[in-house]
Amino acid sequence: MLYRTNGQFTELREIGFPTEKAMQLFCEQNMEALLGLRFVTSEFSVAQFRFDSIAYNSSLKAFVIIEYKNDRNFSVVDQGYSYIATLLNHKADFVLKYNQVFNVSKGLGDFDWTQVRVFFVAPQYTKYQLNSINFSNLPMELWKIKRYEQDIIQFEPIKPTSTGASISGYVATTQAVGENNGNGNTGNPSDEVIVYTEDDCLKAGNDSIRELYIELRDYVLSLDDAISLKPTKLYVGFQLNNHNLVDMKIQKNSIILWLNTQYGVLDDPHGLIKDVTHIGHHGNGDCQIKIVNNIHMGYIKDLINAHYRNQT
Repeated sequence: MLYRTNGQFTELREIGFPTEKAMQLFCEQNMEALLGLRFVTSEFSVAQFRFDSIAYNSSLKAFVIIEYKNDRNFSVVDQGYSYIATLLNHKADFVLKYNQVFNVSKGLGDFDWTQVRVFFVAPQYTKYQLNSINFSNLPMELWKIKRYEQDIIQFEPIKPTSTGASISGYVATTQAVGENNGNGNTGNPSDEVIVYTEDDCLKAGNDSIRELYIELRDYVLSLDDAISLKPTKLYVGFQLNNHNLVDMKIQKNSIILWLNTQYGVLDDPHGLIKDVTHIGHHGNGDCQIKIVNNIHMGYIKDLINAHYRNQT
């Protein structure tokens, strides 16, 4: 519930969106601010499906299908996997639309198909829908959106209550699953889509590097309750307001840390920050720091803190 204090303490009245389409238009017009994604197209038809919104995650180089629901009568896992299977079986359609919208000439190899995702956006969910996301490797997310009087919008992710179980081996029993796109893809999304965990990223480091990472991770997360951890194939991202604040890549004998800001913004008298503005790198931002021990840990934390304060 949301409240206002204007002489008296009163609850804001939820008015909702008049239609599902109105909810969709609002999200599409504010895609970058709400989800940190690049809007591609609306009402995209592929095979037997019409996808509400297609978006693009620039950090992961992956497509995101977004489905809007103004009621609670839908299946999360079955529908989500059907959509993912259809996307994987029709990759060329998505690439063609991307190229048309942004006037570029990318090929299939320019995208990471292991990182495709499906997002559901709705004002409310049933207990069954909420329980359906309690898996460690589910390539789907639930987002709650509520509209109140005075043009107040509440938009937030639904976090799983437990992620110990794995959904590996699940196959959506729909016509989309089992199709073959002619490139050897059977259409089973569990064969291709990967949801990376923090443990996956930690495997690359030795014991001392893992300890350094955990110390840095805990520090970054302590800066703000709104910061969330997002493991990817190449690094662990730390997101604030759906934008990567810090990224860390764990290597055997080092951690590569990126601060998502322009080089020169942060005061760095010790010269630890490397300018990677014009150098290919995995993380977000132009500031890169290589960490091999804890000698400069306090100084690096100060840099992270200064960067965080610049963003808030």
